[in-house]
Amino acid sequence: MDTLKVHKNVYEEMISWMKSNIPFEACGILVGKGNIVDEFIKMENVAKSETFFEMDLKELMKVLDYIDKENKDFIGVFHSHPVSNPYPSKTDLERNEIIDNLIFVISSLRKGTPEVKAYKISEKIVKEIEILII
Repeated sequence: MDTLKVHKNVYEEMISWMKSNIPFEACGILVGKGNIVDEFIKMENVAKSETFFEMDLKELMKVLDYIDKENKDFIGVFHSHPVSNPYPSKTDLERNEIIDNLIFVISSLRKGTPEVKAYKISEKIVKEIEILII
């Protein structure tokens, strides 16, 4: 997958969720079919941290059940870096070892306006992929 297609309303929801969680990192799950994200499921950052996020395992399991029931795909994880570069951190890479080939969408407000980037991470190799708002 070289392009991640995100519905405009989903993209706007991600940005809104990021802003509402400042100063902490926001997080959520990207859902859809193939490379098309048509749903964003907001998740609470139970770590309440400015530098990393942690999802509640019970809530995550409920989301995975929902995705399965709806016959959709778990496309990736969204999270924010409120004041740092929208690039996977060392912590992101370490935690990614659990699920290989995961798509990370990271947004940042370090420049005042949202910067959103998508990456596919496989075996600690980070490859930026294009985001297309549809």
